[in-house]
Amino acid sequence: MPPRKKADFACFSDWLEEEFHFARSSASTYASNVRRMFQAADRMEAAALDSFLAVQPYPGAYRAAWKRFVEFGATRGLDIPGPTPATAQGRGADRIEYAIPDSVCDDINEVISSGHIPLKLLVRMRWTDVSRTVRSGAWEIADPESPGTYFRVPIRPVERVERWAEPPSEHAFVIPAEPGSRRPMPYNVSRRLLATRKRTRSQH
Repeated sequence: MPPRKKADFACFSDWLEEEFHFARSSASTYASNVRRMFQAADRMEAAALDSFLAVQPYPGAYRAAWKRFVEFGATRGLDIPGPTPATAQGRGADRIEYAIPDSVCDDINEVISSGHIPLKLLVRMRWTDVSRTVRSGAWEIADPESPGTYFRVPIRPVERVERWAEPPSEHAFVIPAEPGSRRPMPYNVSRRLLATRKRTRSQH
């Protein structure tokens, strides 16, 4: 049985079926992806959309859905902003050479291990989620996706990660694209860097 449509993006879903002959399930998936981006971005502008996409393990599906959403908006006279095109990212003067010092990789891996925090979730966390109230010798990090859920983490490693991150505000991501950046480090990049460091340590 085809999934029922949610009212908030039903017009977009209908448009996909009518204009592009999408199956109802595919149209529903596109609408769901757009809904998630819309809810997650604190501002409807490229930078906020880029931040959302940067922490997704498979951003292509979201890009495809948002592209159609922009086209849908244009048919109704709406100028909906889009994320930075994938082909324009990481080139020229704006290119970011992603790197995390070995000692900071060790601290992040310790936070993940001690706090039992999935990396996919950690890359979405911001410094405002960190509670510095000491409880049984540890701090707590709130789960931004599950209100009321907290992870207990060792204090010293978190402090060292913060000194490296140089967060410009409490709303900056715990693992930034680079020190002082408001953008998160992409999940796949952070996973590769942390895994490489863990393998290197195990060989010594």
